[in-house]
Amino acid sequence: LEYLDLSTNDLEGAIPAELGQLSNLAFLDLSHNDDLAGVIPGELGQLSNLTHLDLSYAYRLETFPVELGELTNLVYLNLHACELGCEVPAELGNLANLTTLDLSYNWLTGAIPPELGGLMSLEDLTLYNNYLTSIPSELGQLSNLTQLRMSANSLNEIGPGSLSGLHSIELIDLGENYLSQQLVDEIIGQLHDARFSYTAAWKTLDLGECFNQCPSETARAQIAELESYGWIVLLPGDC
Repeated sequence: LEYLDLSTNDLEGAIPAELGQLSNLAFLDLSHNDDLAGVIPGELGQLSNLTHLDLSYAYRLETFPVELGELTNLVYLNLHACELGCEVPAELGNLANLTTLDLSYNWLTGAIPPELGGLMSLEDLTLYNNYLTSIPSELGQLSNLTQLRMSANSLNEIGPGSLSGLHSIELIDLGENYLSQQLVDEIIGQLHDARFSYTAAWKTLDLGECFNQCPSETARAQIAELESYGWIVLLPGDC
């Protein structure tokens, strides 16, 4: 068996550990089964041929195992809306072939692990609606990343160079965070300093609904220059 799609089937209970015995499996979709519950079995980490794993909208999963970091052929990983309450495992940094990672709408806490900066194939990183606190400098190594969605988190720190190295970026969404003016200025300053290196024709920085933490006059001047280079910068409504 190479392809298993059981999405939208009213499945309930625990994900069976025996799925880890399907050694030829390349595609596994259990999404939109609201009553799946418990932990994601570590045995799924034995699926060495798996390229696609979708467990999204399984609202009652509790955490996910570090063994998922052993799925080195994985290209697509979607754990959106699983109610995962933990930190992002550093072991996900082993997924060198990953192009899409969606961990949005969970209860994830702490910092984004710097190991994710090693995901050189990553194009779409979606982490909105969590409680994540910081973006590490290593994230700036993701030169193929086009989408970074981190709205509605608890961001209070942006590492040096964490945004300025994202040369392929098209969208950076950091709206609905409790950003200080200093942090807003840091974000804008990083993008301004690297304005010549971005390859996309049009780029968007979304800082909307950041609780009216407006940029300084210096940052406003940098925004004007960014806009001349094709950036669309969205600020809180009162700015």
